[in-house]
Amino acid sequence: MSEVIGEAEYVEVPQNKDQLQEYFAIPFLVTNIADMVDKEEVNKILELQNDKDNFLKNEQNFTYHNTYLLTEFLTKDSTLTKAIQTKLDTFIKQVWAQTDANIEITQSWLNINPPGGGHHKHVHPNSIISSTVYLQTNDKCGNFCIERPVWQQTPIRHHATEHNKFTYEFFYFNPKFMDMFIFPSQLTHWVGRNESEENR
Repeated sequence: MSEVIGEAEYVEVPQNKDQLQEYFAIPFLVTNIADMVDKEEVNKILELQNDKDNFLKNEQNFTYHNTYLLTEFLTKDSTLTKAIQTKLDTFIKQVWAQTDANIEITQSWLNINPPGGGHHKHVHPNSIISSTVYLQTNDKCGNFCIERPVWQQTPIRHHATEHNKFTYEFFYFNPKFMDMFIFPSQLTHWVGRNESEENR
């Protein structure tokens, strides 16, 4: 008989005092890479919006047909690719305490949410870490939303008189230019309706 035991941390229980703690948090890195990226590279990608024949309809939005933008359309030496890889390495080091995980960017694609568009709820199968970077946004172009995993949902959350981080079912982000989010690929996420007159 064999036994697998994961890494663990001993928790000392405080005496004579209530202490609300949290465990098994979902890592979610929020950053901005504007000062790390050559704007000419950003413009090069944004110009793809004019190549309408090479976009595929994806329910409420459009996805460019080349799903290897960072390694084929750009290169591994581009400032955008390097900036994203640097932040992924930071995430891996902070979350997994590893500096040699050798996690590399595989697929990378461009989504366009036109006025009135959005993006349905989904996860990214066949992947470990996912990231999104915003090249063109405005305050009304649609929030990025994440959903609490089912196994973490509180069955009595709808009866809460005041919500907190343990009872919120969703979190919303209003991304700005070159904001970047990194999160586990199995985290359910989606994009709200683009209420502006411009592409997101």
